[in-house]
Amino acid sequence: MSTVVSQPRSDVPRRILLMGVAGCGKSAVGAALAARLGAIYLDGDDLHP
Repeated sequence: MSTVVSQPRSDVPRRILLMGVAGCGKSAVGAALAARLGAIYLDGDDLHP
């Protein structure tokens, strides 16, 4: 018999940083991951000219 122990949700916001070389698909993966997690996605390209 196994017991599942649920962890309390933390009030601390979590952040995921996705890094890689130019052109490797960070934006596509980041957007898809955020959509899957129901999270907000910010692309670094949008933060500078």
